[in-house]
Amino acid sequence: MSAVVRPSTRRPLALVVDHDADTREMYVLHLKAQGIAAEEAPNPAQALTKAVAIRPDVITTDLGSGLDGLGLCRELKIHGVTRAIPVIVVTGAAMPREMQQALDAGCVSVLTKPCLPDTLLAEVRRVLADTP
Repeated sequence: MSAVVRPSTRRPLALVVDHDADTREMYVLHLKAQGIAAEEAPNPAQALTKAVAIRPDVITTDLGSGLDGLGLCRELKIHGVTRAIPVIVVTGAAMPREMQQALDAGCVSVLTKPCLPDTLLAEVRRVLADTP
């Protein structure tokens, strides 16, 4: 007799990082409303700590300052437990140079601000579908 294989009912988990509290809240609420669990962090330093603790399926980040989004991506890629987490950059710095720097840092995609919640949702879903 063969066992019945059932799909996982666990919702994917996104970590939303943005220096702007309103932007974070908007993205988190929208992702949750569409069936994706979401946590937030106000800056990359806190995001790194949180990513190690909760191991999200995807991270979205702005570029910010200090330990910025690019630094966050680089740091995530050197830690064994976070290395495989895909990172989506959402930025107002939409110049080709900045976009290429994000990709070079290991981010999987770059979205430009203003970024509608549905656009972010579609990219999160695309990235999750492409992640083994």
